[in-house]
Amino acid sequence: PDPPAAKAVLIILGNRPYDEYTASIDLVKRAEFAASQYHQLAEYQDVVVIPTGSTVSYAAPTAMPESRMMALVCAAHGVPWDRIIEEPNARSTWLNAALSLELLQQTDWYSHATDVYVVSKETQMKYALRIFRKMFRKGRFLDHPVLPLQFPFPDEACIEDMEWHLKNVGTGRWSDDLQDRIGYLRQGQHGID
Repeated sequence: PDPPAAKAVLIILGNRPYDEYTASIDLVKRAEFAASQYHQLAEYQDVVVIPTGSTVSYAAPTAMPESRMMALVCAAHGVPWDRIIEEPNARSTWLNAALSLELLQQTDWYSHATDVYVVSKETQMKYALRIFRKMFRKGRFLDHPVLPLQFPFPDEACIEDMEWHLKNVGTGRWSDDLQDRIGYLRQGQHGID
């Protein structure tokens, strides 16, 4: 059968987990937001969600990839598993775009998608959109723009959650990384938080 006339793709950019198996609050909020957007868009078109990222996996081969953490959150919020395509290998925003495009090129979504949305936090969106738009144009993916779906999530909430995690859970070898990330956020540096 022919695919539906309108197809939307939601690509969720990851955020480094606190340790091998603990998603950051930022990562959870991105996935929850994507799930809510999925339900709104699914009312009038076919939608697929691509959670992307494995930043932590290169440091700990047994760790759960960011993409799996986000997929679990999406599924818990009612996104059907057959609407989720995980991309577990990206370690940067550039790779998020390149590997998501590669995944789409392997499916009928490549030729039938009418809208591509990048889901992330406001502080990452400008940078991410520039990369995605360049990559997807180069891949001759769409005549349509890559659109942002951003949500405001205060750095203070991320810092508070990281500090709580350090104090109450601890992270073993990840403690220094979390301390650095807290410092970056306090200095207003993004993309490495």
